[in-house]
Parts: sequence; C-alpha cells; structure tokens
Amino acid sequence: GERQIRTLKRKAPEKTGFHRWFWSLDEKGVKRPSRSDRKSKVEPRGVKVKPGTYRLVLESANTSSESEVVVEKDPRIEITDEAIAARYDYAKKLEALTARTTAAVEQLKSSKKTISSYQKRIEKKDKEANKELLDLISKRSKQLDSLLDTFLGKVDKRQGIVRNPESSVVRRLYSASRYIRSRPSGITATEEELLSHAQTDLKAALEQTNAFYKKYWEELKTQIEAVELSDFKEIHYFELD
Repeated sequence: GERQIRTLKRKAPEKTGFHRWFWSLDEKGVKRPSRSDRKSKVEPRGVKVKPGTYRLVLESANTSSESEVVVEKDPRIEITDEAIAARYDYAKKLEALTARTTAAVEQLKSSKKTISSYQKRIEKKDKEANKELLDLISKRSKQLDSLLDTFLGKVDKRQGIVRNPESSVVRRLYSASRYIRSRPSGITATEEELLSHAQTDLKAALEQTNAFYKKYWEELKTQIEAVELSDFKEIHYFELD
C-alpha cells in the first residue's frame, strides 16, 4: 500500500556514472536496548519483508525517480503464504516488545544520570550536612543498576569465551528472535513458547520498574529539590564612608 517501510540515506556521489545502492529487503526497525549510549544516524533494520511488489523512490536535491522491485519466495523452499504471514507477525510482535524494553532501559539510564549529577553537586556544596541524602541517592542508584541488570543482564568482566547462565529480558528477546528468523517453514510451538517467555519476563521487569518509580522516585526528587543548589551567592553592595 502507501506505508513507507524504509528510508535509506547516503551522500550524493561526487562523480557522475553508475552507482550501486543496496536494500536488504527489510523494514525500518526499532532501537535495541543497550547499556551504552550508542548514537547512530542510520535507521535500524527491522523484519524481512513479505513477498510482493515494492515501490522505490530515489530523491536527490530536486530530482525524484521511481521504480519497482518484486520480492519473490525462495524457490528452493516450499512455504505457504500463511507460514510467511505468521513468521512476519511474530517478528513484528517481538519488535514491539523490543521497543518497549528499549524505552524502559533508556528511562532507567536517564534517571541514573540525573541523580548522579545531583549527587556530585550536593557533595560539592556540603557533603557532611547532606550525608543522609547522599546515602539515599547511592542506594537508589544501586536499585537502578539492579533494574538495568534485569533487562540487560549483569556485566560480565571475565575475559575469554565465557557463558552466563543467568536470564534477562534481552536474552529472552534475542533467543526468540533467533528462532523466529530461522524458521522458513513457519512458526512452531518452540517459537510460541519462546515469545511467551519473553513477554512474561518483560512484564515482570516493567512491573518492578513501575513499582520503583511509584514508591521511591517522587520522594527522592522532593528531597533533592529541597537542597539549595543554586550557585548564586549573596550580593553585597559597596560604599565609601
């Protein structure tokens, strides 16, 4: 239909001639959850498109050109339209769970940065007078770390090839995604169960996150805001006797 599924950008070539452009037959995806602040100008990849006819529009400055590309089924594999639709739908469900996970992780990271910034400012202003508040900030920061571990898994600093048996929301999501993408003949009970596990773990993690904010965040925010952190000092007016 008219739904735009992908936007690919690159700098205009400096020279005229033939230039190749690649599309991996995928839709626009969602940002993946990460402990680091990764910034990318490239649109994230999403699920593989279903067979069909797709309209391509190439725009450069004031010039626009259109064409079509037909995506066919893999002729080496016998697969029904129902199986293709099921795999696509499951991939989109998983993508929605990933987006919700990313949103929660980004908020937790932002909250941790916020209280860390205030912690430094309060320590600089008067560390001894605000010892109890600083201890509370440290405690809440550790709780935020614990919640991030629930989503992303604990940081493993061991070197070499190691295996962490602990589960996490991201591990559940990636496991389900790997199986769904590897099923050209359609979805089986295995993929259904893996998606269910991912939904269950994500729901539990989101409930823990919401409980933290409802129980602790506003109280902490109020206590921090009560500390006079303005850098403006009292002004004296000077006169000669």
